[in-house]
Amino acid sequence: MSGIGRYFWLALAIILQRLAEFFADFAGVLLKWSRRCEERARSTGRD
Repeated sequence: MSGIGRYFWLALAIILQRLAEFFADFAGVLLKWSRRCEERARSTGRD
């Protein structure tokens, strides 16, 4: 039983790490996109 539990926590840790990396990439893309929108708004004169 303890062996199954160990593999379960190992798999859970790996999944959480992958999710954290995915969300970090996603946040980076959103940040770039929002900055691009801000620059475009400034260049057209709108706030």
